Amino acid sequence: GLLKVWVTDSADHIPIRFTEDWETSGAVRLDYRMKYAVESESSLPVLSGWEYKRFSQDGESVVDNRSVSVTAATINELLDDKLFKQEKFPHGTWVNDTVLGKSYLVRDPKPDRIIEEFESIDNYEQTLSSDSAIELEPKTRSVLLLLILNVAVITILLMVWWRRSAAMA
Repeated sequence: GLLKVWVTDSADHIPIRFTEDWETSGAVRLDYRMKYAVESESSLPVLSGWEYKRFSQDGESVVDNRSVSVTAATINELLDDKLFKQEKFPHGTWVNDTVLGKSYLVRDPKPDRIIEEFESIDNYEQTLSSDSAIELEPKTRSVLLLLILNVAVITILLMVWWRRSAAMA
C-alpha cells in the first residue's frame, strides 16, 4: 500500500509519523507516531517511544493499539555491515515483510512463528514460544481431530450410499 511519512519542519527533518494504507480499500492500515527526547551528551533527538495503531481493512476499527517506551538507547555505536546484509535474522527477530504481506517471529532452529492478521501480541516471549495464534490443549486437540475424522468418514459413507442408490434407480 501507499506509505506516507511526516517529518519536522526543522532542518533535521525528523520523522514524527508514518502511515501505510491498505491496497484494496485505500484506508489507513498502520499508523505510527514517534516521540523524541534530547540526548544530554550530544543534544541530538533520540527516539523515546511511539504509538502504534493497526486498523481493519475498512479503516473504521482499531485492531491493535500500542504505546511503546524506549528503555535504553546507544548513539553512534559501530555496527558491523554484515548486520544489514543478512539472509536470515537472529532468533527472536520480529519481521514485517510488506512485500509478501506477512509478519513472523524468527525461531531458530524451530520454524518461524507466523503472526496472524487478527492477532494482538500482549506477551512477546509467550508468542515466541507458541506454535500458533490458537493453542489447544492436547485433549481438546484429540477431540477435535476425532470429530474431523468422524465427519470425513460419514461424508464418504453418504457419498457411497448416494452413488449406489443413484445406480440402482
